[in-house]
Amino acid sequence: MTEKVDFTNFLPEENKVEISEVKDVSEASNRYLQIESEILSLENDIKRKKSELQQMNDSIVQMMEQRGVKEIKLTSGEAISYKPFYKASITKDNETECFGWLEKNNHGELIKNIVSVRFGKGDNDQASKLVEDLEQNGLAPDQKRKVEPMTLNAFVGEQINKGTDLPTDIFNVYMGNKVKIKKGK
Repeated sequence: MTEKVDFTNFLPEENKVEISEVKDVSEASNRYLQIESEILSLENDIKRKKSELQQMNDSIVQMMEQRGVKEIKLTSGEAISYKPFYKASITKDNETECFGWLEKNNHGELIKNIVSVRFGKGDNDQASKLVEDLEQNGLAPDQKRKVEPMTLNAFVGEQINKGTDLPTDIFNVYMGNKVKIKKGK
């Protein structure tokens, strides 16, 4: 059996730390770790509950579709219905194709064009010049194009509902149904 060695005995007297001096730090650290663990547990619970909610959503939609019902009103006043939703995304890989399709089909106004230039410290005077002056001064602006996610989702839903031949594959379109429950009065 090995004996525990207290290495603090080998320290010079002026370097020794009394346990009472760090006890509060130790207790606070343990409380910190406990809270962190509780947060992780709650986050996992939320993920599970969101998954359960999605399963219930899908189940309700499926039951209503099987019965040919779009909306149900309960005697308690609640109204249960579902409606389609659309989610789309433009990634770096499909950006050129998506932007090209939008522009070719007269929807280029959905694309935001962001131009920015980074200046070093003390270059405030240069920063105030117009974009045309940037190239003359040897500065190359960064350009980013994007479509806001909510705008894209609304646009995709509108186009699908109109019957437009939208290339859903390049826009990574996901279609589903969302349950809506209006509370009674």
